[in-house]
Amino acid sequence: MNKGLAATAVRYGDRASIFPISLLSTIETDISELKASDHFGDAAKAAQNFYNFKLPQTDFLIRSLVLIAEAKPNVYLNFCLNGREVSVFSPNSYQNVRAPLEFPNHYLQEYFCENGYRLQEWGWGVPLKMLAVRSGFAKYGRNNLAYVDGLGSCHTLAVFVSDYECGNTNVHALEQMEQCASCDKCLHACPTQAITIDRKQIIAERCLTYLNEFLDDIPNIREFPEWLDSTVHHGTHGCIRCQQVCPANQGVFHTITPVRFDEAETIMILGGITENELPEETRRKLEMVGELEYLPILPRNLGVVFSQSL
Repeated sequence: MNKGLAATAVRYGDRASIFPISLLSTIETDISELKASDHFGDAAKAAQNFYNFKLPQTDFLIRSLVLIAEAKPNVYLNFCLNGREVSVFSPNSYQNVRAPLEFPNHYLQEYFCENGYRLQEWGWGVPLKMLAVRSGFAKYGRNNLAYVDGLGSCHTLAVFVSDYECGNTNVHALEQMEQCASCDKCLHACPTQAITIDRKQIIAERCLTYLNEFLDDIPNIREFPEWLDSTVHHGTHGCIRCQQVCPANQGVFHTITPVRFDEAETIMILGGITENELPEETRRKLEMVGELEYLPILPRNLGVVFSQSL
């Protein structure tokens, strides 16, 4: 079953594997130990409070977990201002890259049905990276991202539950890739020194992703700290610098530019237009690339990017 599942996922450019439901107890213990540790900052501990171990309601007995890494291109959005066009990184998946039948929720359902089993996606809240590493499906990088063979860090993880009963699996250590021990490229590429040589976890409070995705103070959006160099900004939010230089991403790091925002649209977004005021075409573009929910912080983040590029 597992070999057929893996082969099916590879045909769509993805990677997948199946594990016993008992693996969840290990992950729950891991999270409890992390919360009690003094090694982690407030940002990392706060993120752990969002984890959810309550199994979804199904019409079948859950016996296994199916973990999938969906291949993900790196998305750049083109914005126009003052007669110039600038490409800006977006960390969100472009939703229309694939045809509907090519999404994991479809082909996995089809595969399990053909083999006499049932499958259901488990929603948001599962500690996916930890699950992937503990199961041996992935390994951590020094940047705390999960690296999957054949995809590097260029993927989106998702988990499903199934009534297929698989055998026991080895529980792997929460360890980094072997090559991280002799490589420090991400450490030097990190624009905020959030990655350090003496600790396995990044300093989350210094990570640019944490700093430019902070949404809790809307509408009075928090300003960037004074120590943060404005030239490090390169996206609508998030950060990609450590992934760009990582040797484990060689050959799998590719980009697409799915949409372009003309000058009128760019000016509207920089001006702080609200969701209700958006023209339908602009709304469609933002929804297509997963940026609509980040609309309130785009004036701040894009404003800093444009200040250094125009």
